[in-house]
Amino acid sequence: MKRYLQSPFALFFPLSLLGCGAAPFVTSNPAIKSPDETEVVSMCYHANATTREEVTALAAKECTVEDSTVTFWHHDTALNDCPILAKTRVSFLCVLPTAPAK
Repeated sequence: MKRYLQSPFALFFPLSLLGCGAAPFVTSNPAIKSPDETEVVSMCYHANATTREEVTALAAKECTVEDSTVTFWHHDTALNDCPILAKTRVSFLCVLPTAPAK
């Protein structure tokens, strides 16, 4: 390959792969009060590399009460604590498990 073609290729190819494998992770919650002071779990994720089901399952695992489920509460893409490669933040409310009926 010509020397003048190697430099741009060497720079742009690795950068093109950076956003492909960003796994969702826990981040800070938005500065909005949750209803009834319900526990909130917020996740950063890359919309092209993660499914809604993956993000929801990971958020449910982060709730402090075991076997809790989550329900969507808030979504933002600007001015949040997520890095550029996983810029979307979604926040969930933890829903406590219900007692089995007798």
